[in-house]
Amino acid sequence: MLNTSSQPSRKTGAGTQIGKTIVTREVIKNRDAEIRKLNVIAKCGLANRFAAPNGLEADDVKKIVTNFVATEQRLADLFFSYVCQRNPEAAQNCLHCCVESGRVLAEIHKALSIACECNEEQIKKLEQSEMTVLHGDFGFSNLYLNAEMELVVFDPFPDFYSTFETWEIGPRTIDLGMIVSCMVGRTNPKTLLTMRLKRIPKLIKALIDSYNEHSKTEVQYFDVFCSARTIANSYFRQNTRGVKRLIGSRLWNRNFSTIKQLFSS
Repeated sequence: MLNTSSQPSRKTGAGTQIGKTIVTREVIKNRDAEIRKLNVIAKCGLANRFAAPNGLEADDVKKIVTNFVATEQRLADLFFSYVCQRNPEAAQNCLHCCVESGRVLAEIHKALSIACECNEEQIKKLEQSEMTVLHGDFGFSNLYLNAEMELVVFDPFPDFYSTFETWEIGPRTIDLGMIVSCMVGRTNPKTLLTMRLKRIPKLIKALIDSYNEHSKTEVQYFDVFCSARTIANSYFRQNTRGVKRLIGSRLWNRNFSTIKQLFSS
């Protein structure tokens, strides 16, 4: 659905401009491949109770146009309002959104794997149950909620520290590890220090269990945690500098060790 409001509903990435009814973004590598991926996910959303923007060609061959999808709240804001005890009443909504994130990711993986124009080597990869076509950046920066508390999914493109191709085939644990790395605390140090870590294992378990239920797979918790740690360390190395990198990485790894221990107990 197009939103005629002029207020921005989300932070924009490099090369992205938000208008009243459309969003214009720069092509990353291959315009046709990126538009097709956007449209596969948008169609999947219509059939599976989540929202995602369609992709269209712009006059400029270096740009893509998508419709403006209205959002009410960042998933990150709901999550941290609960785990930092700013809003303890958000527990049920937070759990619901983790379950929905797992379900939606499973549906996206199924839709992308069916739509992938595969060569022989890629077909062999997809025949392995642990492999899928990845969203590519399934983290808090691209996950929002609309007024109906449905998930809104943006930017299914590589982040260039965990994924590198638009239609990348890889382990399911990469997309799951991305969102788990955010849940462990890829945020500012002030928020990291106020997180109630005992609340997080249940949410991570709900996410992974929901994904397994809807994807008909058996992704292991341990494998997701390993992926989350690798992704977080790559993120801090590539996207932060100096004191921010040192503090952020140390606090994240402290949280990770505690949450993993709580999860196993």
